[in-house]
Amino acid sequence: MFSDTLRNMEIEKDIKTAIEKALKNLSIDVVEVELEHPADFSHGDYSTNVALRLFEGIEKGISPKSLQQRTLKSFAEEIV
Repeated sequence: MFSDTLRNMEIEKDIKTAIEKALKNLSIDVVEVELEHPADFSHGDYSTNVALRLFEGIEKGISPKSLQQRTLKSFAEEIV
């Protein structure tokens, strides 16, 4: 049980680090990355509201969804 908890903490740390690197690759100031488990697990194991938190500080003319897609693409490149 303890080893499962430790492994989950390592996974969360790895995800947060990859998100932070993805944001840096997009020249976006990094905010504190918060992860949570979605209420509906069909939506995945983890979720974050990074795109919505960053949206206020991003240039006009970009939607939160577009920001999310750009961040996700950069994130995917980090974890490969």
